Amino acid sequence: MKTLDQARILPRPENLDLAASRIIPSNFGLSLWVNDSARFPAGPVPMERIPETVQQLTEFLKADTDPANGAYYLVEATGMNQIDTMVVRVANVNPTANTFECEGLDSTNFDALIAATCKPITFGLTMSTMLDITASGGDAKFADDSDLHDEIDKEVPVGFTALKFTANSRFLPTDTALLALQSASRAKTPLAIRFSFSNGSKIAFYSYISAPLTPSGSKGGTVQTPVAFSALGFPSSWGT
Repeated sequence: MKTLDQARILPRPENLDLAASRIIPSNFGLSLWVNDSARFPAGPVPMERIPETVQQLTEFLKADTDPANGAYYLVEATGMNQIDTMVVRVANVNPTANTFECEGLDSTNFDALIAATCKPITFGLTMSTMLDITASGGDAKFADDSDLHDEIDKEVPVGFTALKFTANSRFLPTDTALLALQSASRAKTPLAIRFSFSNGSKIAFYSYISAPLTPSGSKGGTVQTPVAFSALGFPSSWGT
């Protein structure tokens, strides 16, 4: 848990930034300085808004607790584009410095990080209907960088092709996980996806979904439905 200072709920007004707001959430004279004037207007809180304000303060504090080692987060970053929309796993949390590391990720040669938002991820549903899966894309794209005098053409990397996983699932229209994928597909809502393998290794990524829940098959075979995942960033991988 962060200190009061780190959590931006402060006991005194010295050295506050311009976003600070002094709120009075009760009739007993208690006041709090909160560095978020957008959500917490200065002044006494009306009686009818006290429960709502207490709930907002609770959520405000929860958002400022330190992550746990092993927890999964979606990173939305500027500057360090290499980790934008990446699913990471937390390691080596340092509560004093307010830092953590992304397990298994070497960012030594990445661009400088300007700002980032980390959103906690809970993998709530498990699929047990998948029959196969194939990965494609993620390959480097190159552009010609030759000039008139070069004896051999030169190419430089300019990006990567879209990474996609295509699969077939058993057609079970009552399966909770399949229905969740279909809902995300229809709503065009990306989801965090994690694949776990029999040797204990895992990969995770943030992805748009295609899951029409349409059946197909042949005589004597399993009725199947296609599922596809189009990743928005590079996947992360771990040995366990």
